[in-house]
Amino acid sequence: MKRPLNKDKIDKTGYAPGACWNWTGTIEHGYGRVKIEGRKYQAHRVAYAMYYGDFDPDQVVRHQCHNKRCVNPAHLKLGTHADNVEDKVRAGRQAKGEGNGASTLKEHQVIEIRRSYAQGGVSYRALADQFEVSKSAIFYVIKGGGWKHLGTSHV
Repeated sequence: MKRPLNKDKIDKTGYAPGACWNWTGTIEHGYGRVKIEGRKYQAHRVAYAMYYGDFDPDQVVRHQCHNKRCVNPAHLKLGTHADNVEDKVRAGRQAKGEGNGASTLKEHQVIEIRRSYAQGGVSYRALADQFEVSKSAIFYVIKGGGWKHLGTSHV
């Protein structure tokens, strides 16, 4: 996948050595995009291939700087999808609680669910009906899944 990047679309001006080189061309979903021979590629993947050589397309090119627009080869590292997710979690960029677009509950509701369950006498089904979510969502909340940042001090 050795492909040229248009150097006019890489902003290196005014940066200290070791800083990010931001892609100034097309951006999609926060990542630089480049079109080569009619196909779209992520600019950071092209930069990696230009500098380090071809790689297995099933592998991901991770941004060690956590800047999606960066094409500085010194900031790019090859890995698996799991490695990439681990990077995101370690850097604190993983959406939590209400920040997760798939969340239907609010933090105060999670606290109330956990408190109610800890006091006893209430079933998963009753809580699910009360908060208009599935029984499995209640189980997930009570067992700490996805809401670990809230801790258990309220239980």
